[in-house]
Amino acid sequence: MIEKLIKKVVEDAEKKAKDLIRKKEKELQERYSAEKEKIDKEYEDKLQAEKEKIDKEEERKFSSFRMEKEKEMLALQNSFIEKVMKKTEERFNNYLNENIRDIIVSLCKKIKGKGYRVTVPESAGDFDIEGVKVERDKNLKNTFVISAEKWKVVFNWESVKNAMGDSLREKIGRYFIGADGQKNRT
Repeated sequence: MIEKLIKKVVEDAEKKAKDLIRKKEKELQERYSAEKEKIDKEYEDKLQAEKEKIDKEEERKFSSFRMEKEKEMLALQNSFIEKVMKKTEERFNNYLNENIRDIIVSLCKKIKGKGYRVTVPESAGDFDIEGVKVERDKNLKNTFVISAEKWKVVFNWESVKNAMGDSLREKIGRYFIGADGQKNRT
């Protein structure tokens, strides 16, 4: 009987121990699952934050790269514009030097009044204009000046560029950009 009682006590103790172990295993599994879920969430949050940080950094790098390339393109376009302006200046000066007499005569016909003079470079050669005093100046090049007592008009590339430079640059720029604002890719 004692053996049965001992056996019964041992069986009850084993059953309680197994129940206690299952209960503790269940609690441990729940704690483990909760901690794992918490760690997984922290990991996902940190991963997402790092992805966003990397995306922002890449976007910043891309924007910087794009701006740098646009600056290079603008510098290239400006250098082309400068070359076109220089070529235009050369053509203007050649035209002026070849046609200086005709240009001056045409302008003098349009001037009302008397008592003005025209100063031309020595390279312009000899020519006279009736009713107009023509002077030669060895310091002038690609220029002529029409002046009177109260006014003076300098006719050269600089004066034309100052008067029309913005318009010329705009027209040249439209060649690169296009009238519709889109860059030409030719």
